[in-house]
Amino acid sequence: MTIDTHFILVSAQAVSNITPVMDKRFKPKNVLLLVSPDMTNRAEWLEQIYTKRGIKSRRKPRPC
Repeated sequence: MTIDTHFILVSAQAVSNITPVMDKRFKPKNVLLLVSPDMTNRAEWLEQIYTKRGIKSRRKPRPC
């Protein structure tokens, strides 16, 4: 099963932000990161990981 877009609420919990996206059975083509102001650095780190795996990502601000 391939998913077109996976939505992620960026959090300090790396496992929940990475594991579903890296699962070969689920791997989405795109990831939409919903990012609160205090998670901007975490979102940048996640984007680097996704890019290395060929997954496109983009961010949307998430109100606190």
